[in-house]
Amino acid sequence: MSLIYSNMEHYRKVVSLLKRKCPAKYPVHVRRVTLSRHKDGDCQFKDDKFLIRINRELEEYMAIEVFLHELAHVLSWDENKDAHHKGWGVAFSRVYRIFLKEFLDKI
Repeated sequence: MSLIYSNMEHYRKVVSLLKRKCPAKYPVHVRRVTLSRHKDGDCQFKDDKFLIRINRELEEYMAIEVFLHELAHVLSWDENKDAHHKGWGVAFSRVYRIFLKEFLDKI
């Protein structure tokens, strides 16, 4: 099954639903921005809020994948741990399971 879409409708729905279903300790803002062509996205914490940046050049299915990855960073945020520690893996699994349950069957 292909996850390629013609517009960003699914991306916006995924972001909205997962922000509700996976609440973070601090507010989360998600933006599509121009990033280096070698960078798909990132997550920053500043002034008691998170900013997830997704490269606007990505196709919708890749933007969704990057959002899921970065949301796991938000949910497992701990300044004393490596970026992809065990807690991140647990958070990524949770986020991905919710995505699959809510969206994959409806695509």
